[in-house]
Amino acid sequence: MDKRVQKTVLICDNDADHSFTLEGGLRNRDFDVVIITDATELVRSAQSLRPVAVLVNPEMKGFNEYDVCKHLMTDLNIPVLLLLSANSTHRATIGDCRADDVVTKPANEIDDVANLVNKQMSL
Repeated sequence: MDKRVQKTVLICDNDADHSFTLEGGLRNRDFDVVIITDATELVRSAQSLRPVAVLVNPEMKGFNEYDVCKHLMTDLNIPVLLLLSANSTHRATIGDCRADDVVTKPANEIDDVANLVNKQMSL
């Protein structure tokens, strides 16, 4: 029997190239990764998968910071990391959502992303 700790990360982003890069890097660091491209499915997917963290692009159509905060962080106790470009106008969402952290896109340093996820797992 495999005694590894289940470490699923849910990525919700419509940037396929960035998601693919994150997925490959996180898989190489022993995370299971699920990618969705529809923000309206985020809460339902997180409820069924119970990931250790959610990485979400708040600029996606259908993203609702109330759902993210209330359901993921409060009700399900799942850390949320926002995927934001360096010039994003959505940085104010951090305060509204009270996200656990921010990953600046493109996330070229996969070790940094993996460390952020591990940090959230340990809290």
